[in-house]
Amino acid sequence: MAKGHVRPRGNNKWQLEIDLGSYVDPKTGEKKRNRKYKTIIAKGQRQAERELAKFVAEVTGDGYFEPEKINFVDFVQNEWIPKCAKKRLAPTTFENYMECVRNRILPAFQYLRMNQIKPKHIIDFLDNLEENGMRMDGKGGKLPSSRIYYHYRILNNIFNFAQEIQIIKENPVKMVKKPKVEYKETEVYTDEEVAHLLESETQVPHWQIIIKLAIITGMRRSELCGLEFKHFDYENGSVHVRQAFDIYKRKRI
Repeated sequence: MAKGHVRPRGNNKWQLEIDLGSYVDPKTGEKKRNRKYKTIIAKGQRQAERELAKFVAEVTGDGYFEPEKINFVDFVQNEWIPKCAKKRLAPTTFENYMECVRNRILPAFQYLRMNQIKPKHIIDFLDNLEENGMRMDGKGGKLPSSRIYYHYRILNNIFNFAQEIQIIKENPVKMVKKPKVEYKETEVYTDEEVAHLLESETQVPHWQIIIKLAIITGMRRSELCGLEFKHFDYENGSVHVRQAFDIYKRKRI
């Protein structure tokens, strides 16, 4: 059980100390004491001891954590990716998230600890994405607004998980206004283009079924690649989407 002490420091200031036992420093191999300190204002020793009891409960209780020791990069790589992203995101979404994380998010926050990141850091990061020269595809101009919003979503996902496992008390992304997305009208095939596509498919017979299914059903590429003969109901003229093909791991999911 943790032991606590109070020490007067003058001018109604008291130092609270909790002894949590000893530990071995992994870098030096030396045995060290694990102590926590806190300075408070109290009118007397009795009030200071009451605050000490609260401090002990906070430190030894389930809600205690030390975010000052957790670097953003370490959290993303050791906590968020293996325990959240890989388990909760669809394979394609995971790969898309990782591209943004590796190329922009980690470099931007690599020197900050989790508890240091405030709404201002998020705003500055998003503002920077709006600058010219942020594209990585070799094209000129700015990033599409939808891409900037995508980074916002990823950061929100990261900090939501950090809050969920009590690494931080508040998600700084939630205090930042969502980037405005300028939606563009979706481009679809015209009747003439569809007719031309169907006419051209006769030149590649092995693609005929896939092309027709894509046009008629609007299935995703991964869903089309995941189809098997057992998914076709020939009596009722229907097809059932039961699985998709993970193009990254090359397996059905």
